[in-house]
Amino acid sequence: MKNVALVISSGGARGLAAIGIIEELEKQGYKITSISGCSIGSLIGGMYASGNLSKFTDWVVQLDKKDVFRLMDFTINHQGILKGDKIFNEIKTIFQDIEIENLKTPYSAVAVDLISHKEHVFRSGSLFNAIRASCAIPSIVKPVKLNNKVLVDGGIINPLPLSHVERIDGDILMGIDLNSFEPNHDKTEKSYLIDYDKYIRSLSSYLPINIDNFSLTKNGQVGSFFDIAGRTFQIMQDKIIQDSIEKHKPNLVIKVPRSSSSMFDFFKANELISLGRSLFLDQIK
Repeated sequence: MKNVALVISSGGARGLAAIGIIEELEKQGYKITSISGCSIGSLIGGMYASGNLSKFTDWVVQLDKKDVFRLMDFTINHQGILKGDKIFNEIKTIFQDIEIENLKTPYSAVAVDLISHKEHVFRSGSLFNAIRASCAIPSIVKPVKLNNKVLVDGGIINPLPLSHVERIDGDILMGIDLNSFEPNHDKTEKSYLIDYDKYIRSLSSYLPINIDNFSLTKNGQVGSFFDIAGRTFQIMQDKIIQDSIEKHKPNLVIKVPRSSSSMFDFFKANELISLGRSLFLDQIK
């Protein structure tokens, strides 16, 4: 049996593809001996490490668009447009909180402290707190205040935390990049515009906004704050992930195309899980 140190990046609903990858990993005789994640990667990793991935999968595959909308608790707040309470209260019903150091599988999650401007790596303490902090997407989900820290999604510094997964002799370092551009797809200006428009259109289906005020492809010009912020975040994450892969040289990286879903497409669970399976099988052929 081959041992795998698994790392799952940030990437919104595309993180559900990691479920299919994990299922195929185990089916093919691999053993996950440690796991680390950022944002949605911390959630999927936490569900696996606590032995609750099957329960989580059973729950998420039943979600439709109305369910996803119901779980979004919008707020008029300068710290974010979502409180995050509804979704995390729902997740609390799926698993009982546990101290990270008591998990069967070594686990870590990455967040960023807005006070110190430093990365915060959860290796102990409440698993629930670790997941919630790591999933606090800047400007979207309210930050988490914990132990004199103000914590947000670690993706702004380390979206694919290859440096924080526990290693053992002879294991395989494997990364799941949920923010990948499609293979052989040039990173042209047009591709960035299309990616960003998909994100805004996804968001607009849940919020009372006029997408024409935010669309980049309307006239091909960069205009609003949201235009610039969205594109910058995508480009930044892609660059950080590529640099991390080059530095840490994982044995295997499964690349989930950014075009496969938008941030909130959790109602596409079955489709994304199947995609994860096929991407893994294609990679190991």
